[in-house]
Amino acid sequence: MQITREELDRGRVKLTIEIPVTDMEPFLERAAERLSHSKPIAGFRPGRAPRAVVQKQFGDTALYEQAIDDVVARTLWAALKEQQIDSVGRPEIAVVKLAPGNPVVYTATISIMPVVTLNDWQSIRVTPEPVVVTDTDIDKVIEDIRNMQATETLVLREIRNGDKAEVNFTVMRDGVVIEGGTGKKFQVIVGSQQMIPGFESALLGLKVNDTKEFTLTFPKPYAQESLAGTDAQFSVAVLAVYERALPDKNDEWAMRVVGKPYSELRAMIRGNLAGEKKEQASRHDENTVIERVIERATFSSLPENMLHAEVEKMLLELENDVQHRGMEWEKYLKSIKRTKEELSSEFRPQAEVRVKGALVLRRLADELSLAASAAEIEEEIQKQRDAYAGNPEALRRIANEDFKRYVSISIANRKVMEELMKRLVQKNTTT
Repeated sequence: MQITREELDRGRVKLTIEIPVTDMEPFLERAAERLSHSKPIAGFRPGRAPRAVVQKQFGDTALYEQAIDDVVARTLWAALKEQQIDSVGRPEIAVVKLAPGNPVVYTATISIMPVVTLNDWQSIRVTPEPVVVTDTDIDKVIEDIRNMQATETLVLREIRNGDKAEVNFTVMRDGVVIEGGTGKKFQVIVGSQQMIPGFESALLGLKVNDTKEFTLTFPKPYAQESLAGTDAQFSVAVLAVYERALPDKNDEWAMRVVGKPYSELRAMIRGNLAGEKKEQASRHDENTVIERVIERATFSSLPENMLHAEVEKMLLELENDVQHRGMEWEKYLKSIKRTKEELSSEFRPQAEVRVKGALVLRRLADELSLAASAAEIEEEIQKQRDAYAGNPEALRRIANEDFKRYVSISIANRKVMEELMKRLVQKNTTT
């Protein structure tokens, strides 16, 4: 086998691989077996016809065409090993010469796994995000619980702060109703700040059957980016007004909620909030650590296929999130006035950061000799099997070798992050 190597741009290399005629014999033998199996020849069992008979029946060219996939699969791996190429993604294969009695020649354009130089990452120090639970935080949870247990009474008076109003509304821009800009029998607690600024205060003083028109400005940022910072015309009609009475904050109420006195309810909430904030702070610290390591690291050219794959992954994550919120993907794109291609372009810088993060973790796993053991991989896979025991499609994915590799990488990454957090995150340390 002869290999010619050509360096290309964007982290790619092109190999021209030539297979001598003499090396083709085993490939042609296997090709004859496969061909006679898929197209049985009279007088022979499927896959049992001699090669000479198969050649006579189908011709040398058909035999070579049958062999080429096997040739590429077996020789490309050997070529990559010989050239010491750590490839990423699927190579682009082009057959240059495939003629009986001649060497087989094909090219493989390969994206190379980027080379990462970590530099002086050991000296990085990150001050951890503080975990603080204030009385205000606890009060907010208490108020949320009280609001969920409020009693409501229909009243025939004007809307006051704290009331629940039931309204019909329409939102228009330039005389056109915006996407999702109508609501029927919509309920809003006045003063809860669940609507955009100004909407709830505009309801104060209105009574049943009253209508009102007013203009508001959508805040920046806003979930629907196309509306952020723009003016819209609102019209509302009041259908009903409910006075809400919240339970008193005392031991009797707390006993009904958790079976403990009020002071212990607050202590429970403090503990729960501390746990949540600790998790949030940990994620923040992990992100900061990776960002700092990336800043100090240097990377060879990032292959286009890695960036493209990460952008596609981000798009899929967004689409799943949008659908989880009950909105159609195409309608969402329309509402934000973006095409999929435009989003892809906008996601590219973040995709580059994510790719670099994955490469840094991979390089650190090598440097720190951290890897997933066979037992750890099997334990995690078994957890997934148990979790999806009633889902045949999920179980098929779990049984795939790709999933096993994914689990192995995930475990190694987790070990790397644990080591980085121990080494680099220190209290009262400035950098």
